[in-house]
Amino acid sequence: MIRSWQTCIFLVILSIIYVELEARGTQWQCPPSEPKCDCNSRLTNKTRIPYRADCSNQNLNHIPKLIQNYTKLKFSGNILPRINQTTFVNLRKLPISELFLNTCKIEHVDADTFNDLHSLEFIDFSNNSKINISELATCFRTTNLIGIALSDIPLGRYVVDFFNTSAAEKLKFVRLAACNLTSLTREMFEHLQNLIELDVSRNILYSIDMTVIPPVKVFSAKYTELSVLKFPCNITSSLTRLDLSYNRFTNLSMFYHYSHIFKHLEDLYTDSNPIDFLPIETFSQLSSLNSLSLCNITSYLHVFSGINNSALRHLNLSYNEISPKYSNTFLKMLRI
Repeated sequence: MIRSWQTCIFLVILSIIYVELEARGTQWQCPPSEPKCDCNSRLTNKTRIPYRADCSNQNLNHIPKLIQNYTKLKFSGNILPRINQTTFVNLRKLPISELFLNTCKIEHVDADTFNDLHSLEFIDFSNNSKINISELATCFRTTNLIGIALSDIPLGRYVVDFFNTSAAEKLKFVRLAACNLTSLTREMFEHLQNLIELDVSRNILYSIDMTVIPPVKVFSAKYTELSVLKFPCNITSSLTRLDLSYNRFTNLSMFYHYSHIFKHLEDLYTDSNPIDFLPIETFSQLSSLNSLSLCNITSYLHVFSGINNSALRHLNLSYNEISPKYSNTFLKMLRI
């Protein structure tokens, strides 16, 4: 005979599973007219609505007709050598806000390509290395985007001209990873003063002067050969998330000596830097720090005595060889 408390527990577990599945969004059956796409829905105000259509990596040379009102279309890894208004004729009546066209072998873009997509806010053009940059820039000037991804496109010195337009003033999210940038200058960001998130990873930069960059909240500069990060000493940074992984930093003393600059920093990633000096007080003054990642650093360390930060809640120490003299310190930290 099943006891009442067992029944209650069983019902609670079922409820949790149901809520979790509802929150994630169940698989949404795509109409027969689009057999190559996977479609998902999500729960909004207790009503399940179509959300994303994923037609990636199907060698498609056209965008299929989507019957449901999807807001996100992933079309990555297909073949669209030239795009224009006709390319997106099947999307004109849909509230598409996010469009992923990365790795689509795009070479040419007409100026009015996205004029009929009135809800469009974000486009990912990444990894279309042969795209005509001048045409892309002209097309961008006719949009109302708040986010754009241009990673793995060789913008180089053309990045200044690309964002030299009033359309750039609306942008909040910009990804410029692996764009052949060799420096970050004030001219690049003259029209990008509303940026919230910036990614310049995989560009060989060596040093970055943060005074030329708008007051972003999220900044990623992985794989940039960085060893110097310059901040204005008398101004508090807006940064809440900073990723400096896979660079050339030998110490992280800036987080102690200039802790007032990082007053709002919540998440910090410094993996795989040749850090040889990490005193216990390094992060002690970062009052908002919630998450810290220090993967693959102990092989370089000469001085290490622990991490002292009462605000810290998440600590990632993966791929570190913990020697006996450090073990007690790390065990204490793992109790965070």
